[in-house]
Amino acid sequence: MAIKSLNQRLSIFLLLPLATLLFLMGFVGFFYAIEVFLHQWREASVLKLQRAAHHIDMRLNQPIEVDKRVQQRQRAQR
Repeated sequence: MAIKSLNQRLSIFLLLPLATLLFLMGFVGFFYAIEVFLHQWREASVLKLQRAAHHIDMRLNQPIEVDKRVQQRQRAQR
């Protein structure tokens, strides 16, 4: 197959490599964006879990603090 016309040369030597390059760049960019979004999602999930653990810890410490205060008052009354 001989390349004779200017349209054939344009499509083979310019448009085909350009389309391939754009496709590959889009493919790589897509996977890069997925990786960035997953990293942000993981970080946000860890922060939410840390905040929930802090709230649970504070709730669990409340009865302990009340018990300590009651014991201190009982000692002070003796």
